[in-house]
Amino acid sequence: MTTSNFDESTQSLWVPVIEKNKLYFNNKYGDKKEGTPENSLIYEKDLTNSDDKYNHILNVASYNPVNPIQYIEEGCSGCGSKYLKYVRIGEQQNVIYVCPCLKNKKNSEK
Repeated sequence: MTTSNFDESTQSLWVPVIEKNKLYFNNKYGDKKEGTPENSLIYEKDLTNSDDKYNHILNVASYNPVNPIQYIEEGCSGCGSKYLKYVRIGEQQNVIYVCPCLKNKKNSEK
């Protein structure tokens, strides 16, 4: 079986099913095909040495009610708001101020 989940001959989707620890694919007509090892591969990106692992945290941090708010005199460079949320990320617990306009993501100078 190819890695495609569409059966051209019946114009239907192959639905993955696990039976007795084996991967199979069924379509709506009751056809069944055994999966291959390639069908069970999962994409995994190694983020251990990358700042990409923090991008999602920074993008949602200003909307998370758990994150504290702090008054910052210079304010956001994008919208001018003086009340910014902050998060501590990384092994060194760096403080990064974030704003809902997503234009302000800056390290603290502390």
